[in-house]
Amino acid sequence: MINLLPPEEKTGLLAEETKRLTIILALVILFSTFCLIIVLSFLRIYLWIQVDAQKNTLEVAKNKAEDPEIKIMKEKIDQYNEKIARIDNFYEQKSDVGGILEKLIQATPEGIYFTEFAYSKNSSQIIMAGFSPSHSLLEKFKANLEKEGFKEIFFPDVSWIEPININFSGVKISVGK
Repeated sequence: MINLLPPEEKTGLLAEETKRLTIILALVILFSTFCLIIVLSFLRIYLWIQVDAQKNTLEVAKNKAEDPEIKIMKEKIDQYNEKIARIDNFYEQKSDVGGILEKLIQATPEGIYFTEFAYSKNSSQIIMAGFSPSHSLLEKFKANLEKEGFKEIFFPDVSWIEPININFSGVKISVGK
């Protein structure tokens, strides 16, 4: 297509087209800015509502924490936790004695039995008394105790005098860890 318009008209049409494009571009930018302002306003309102709801939730939680019934429950829970800790400590101490008794039973030859038994955890020492039908079983018992890892095994001299039917007492055994 051939444009037969004079150059002044062409310049006028180009200026008018530039003017229209500038107006359209300005309207698009203005409309976009307006939409952005509306979206940001809604977002701001939404966030205010959320913050207010969280403040209310926090106030309710604080009021519940100050409730006397909850304080009583917390005290009861603390008491139960303390009791459980004591029970746990008791069972830990008890299991040590169980292991020691198991070793002692394994070291005891058949025919020897105990009449008295005491264990002191503080000094890690066993004190016992019992009966052995023979001197050789008593020696075997002492050797077995040493094999099981017991330390400082002490039999009073009186225990070694009788050859048969020996009633031994005051036997001290240190438990090594």
